[in-house]
Amino acid sequence: MKIVNLATTDMFGAGIAAKFLNQIFNDHGFESVLIVKETKLVNENVIPIYKYKSKYEFKYLKNKFLEGYLVHWFALKIKIFKNRFYFLNLFEKKEIVSAQTIIKKIPFKPDVIVLHWISGFINMKTVSKIQQLTQAKLYWVMMDNAPITGGCHYPWDCNGFHSNCSNCKAINCSIFKNIALKNYNLKKTFLPENMTLLCCSENDYQRAKKSSLFKNEMLKKIILPVKIQKRPKSTKKIKNIFPICVKNFIILTLFF
Repeated sequence: MKIVNLATTDMFGAGIAAKFLNQIFNDHGFESVLIVKETKLVNENVIPIYKYKSKYEFKYLKNKFLEGYLVHWFALKIKIFKNRFYFLNLFEKKEIVSAQTIIKKIPFKPDVIVLHWISGFINMKTVSKIQQLTQAKLYWVMMDNAPITGGCHYPWDCNGFHSNCSNCKAINCSIFKNIALKNYNLKKTFLPENMTLLCCSENDYQRAKKSSLFKNEMLKKIILPVKIQKRPKSTKKIKNIFPICVKNFIILTLFF
């Protein structure tokens, strides 16, 4: 089986998780690649769309603007958005990377396409085009709650995603409230019928069941694998891994 994983990056939490899953697929005999918008590391199984010479290159700054990070930062400063919802999908309707560009990067005809954290990379319209061109089975790993909302990466007590995310709680300014509705309608219009949403926790599964985007038969519960490493005996080495100042005393709590 040939698998293509799509993620915005192979860095940070969700990006590292995508890279780890891609590695697991290859270790178990599948032919798998991870296609990302950008990466800082060279890996034979990770294919970047863009290769920036520096973070000040025009293409880099342009794409950061289109991702909405710079605009989102400014919007938070003038209190258009509430930060706790992590409404990052300001330009979800904008095609940042085309389906044709991604197809050219795929080294084989995929049987399966797995979406990971794709905000600021591809929207559902682009995903639909890729599916039509490849006829691959689609899965979407629910790294956070962006797949079931109109832009929020965690909805807290908001139930707007049960219907269409109109009158968005994350947006203070009334003239911008239709952004969430437009994002939601984009997903609703182009969400492929053969898409399966992979929920990584019981809470996410219950929220996804209440979303008007996904039918129950489109939902599956999975447990993401954990990479187990030998614990260094030295606390100084452990602090260097995370990294944490060696002079600080900390209590580390893990939840599974």
